Amino acid sequence: MAAPPKPTFALLTNFDDKYDVGYICAAVNAVYCDRWSYRFLPCMLDQGEMECICDGRHFAWAKIALLQWLFTPERSSRRARAVFERWLGEPRRAELLSSFDYLVWIDGDAFVLDQEVELDVFVRGSARAKSLVVSEDMSWSDWINTGVMFIRTSSSWAHSLWADAWLHSHPRFHQAPFWDQSALCQVLTQRGEFRPDVLAAQPTGLQPSEMPWFSWMGGRLLKETQNLSIVDSASLQFANPLHVHFVLHLCGYSAKRALCEKTLLLGLFRGISADDVKAAKIAALTQGLARAGGVSSRWDDALRLLQQAVAKPRLAERGWGLPLQLELAQGSVPRSSFAAVVAQWARASAPAVVVGSAPVPAPWSLAALRGAPHGDAQVVVDDCAPLRADDEPRGGAVAARSAQARLWQVCDYIRGRPPPCHKALGALDPQRQWRGARWRPWEQPGSPPWLPAPWGAPCCR
Repeated sequence: MAAPPKPTFALLTNFDDKYDVGYICAAVNAVYCDRWSYRFLPCMLDQGEMECICDGRHFAWAKIALLQWLFTPERSSRRARAVFERWLGEPRRAELLSSFDYLVWIDGDAFVLDQEVELDVFVRGSARAKSLVVSEDMSWSDWINTGVMFIRTSSSWAHSLWADAWLHSHPRFHQAPFWDQSALCQVLTQRGEFRPDVLAAQPTGLQPSEMPWFSWMGGRLLKETQNLSIVDSASLQFANPLHVHFVLHLCGYSAKRALCEKTLLLGLFRGISADDVKAAKIAALTQGLARAGGVSSRWDDALRLLQQAVAKPRLAERGWGLPLQLELAQGSVPRSSFAAVVAQWARASAPAVVVGSAPVPAPWSLAALRGAPHGDAQVVVDDCAPLRADDEPRGGAVAARSAQARLWQVCDYIRGRPPPCHKALGALDPQRQWRGARWRPWEQPGSPPWLPAPWGAPCCR
């Protein structure tokens, strides 16, 4: 039987023409969309146009205004319709909804860090039937983060969501954090999708529909409601490049451009080659982006930065070669010099990895173990197991030789992407030799058929 065709995607973003980091993020996202043949639509507006569509609200509301016009133009204000019709036009708006399975929103301060990841991985399985795919928030602020969203164009439920968020959310979110995100969470609560214990970083007093909610606080990795698929924050987007699997979202930082430039020039991205940014391709991308509006010289600068980043010798690779003790100070450029920390990391010994000659059975791959239904399994990891007589006592943040973790957190740690907020595994430490030898699900009664004993060897039992 032939595999079903992959869904089609159009990627949308919006920022005003004076938002420096927006140019860089859009340039990176344009390269990503060009690689995978996705439609990329940056909505570049000047300050006057942003004020017009936001109608006195914070500019973060431009996202809701744009999505409201795309899905229900009749519910947009006359002034907002005029702005968006000049940008895209009614025929192209209608074509967008009829030609693509998903509109994917990405904030203006976010870009695809790992360009080897395709968009369809987020709408596989049960997620394909959901109207909206988002991630949980990265902090105890709201239950979801709206920096990256997959909106199924055939869903009438999704079509009306944006006008409801514009019209029926609390007026305090017009100017107060977290603006459109908190408004959307409020409307999703009104629609009965979930019942959060926090909204806009304030307790709601409600009995939560699920606790714990956040995966980084012990909640489930994947959460689903009638119309939502909610993935863990690191898988889809995160604010710290040390934990990112896909999109780096620079929310919460004031010096966004400086952090964006350092991230690129250090080569923390994956999947961008010299061919992706060669002169002819960059020229075509520049022309396309310039048609979106803004200052053409800033598009040139952004794409040249990307060319420079690809050509530059990379100080560090992501994962175990990267200085993951690096601290990113909230609201500023990192406290430590990236180069200095990289040099310090290079002097540390890499952890020993034993690679066997036998191929890894598919159910035992790190990707398979991380996913549902077994990624949420609680496991114990032990340092220096078995313990030898000459093993020194442990110190530092985690002095204990054993720690509790979810299986997905262990898998991410092994892959060099430490899980956020975990006390023991939240930063890679080559001096610790964590081992999860106590997790043996094949020995448990009713062992599921999808996880047989690895290789069937007696030593595995």
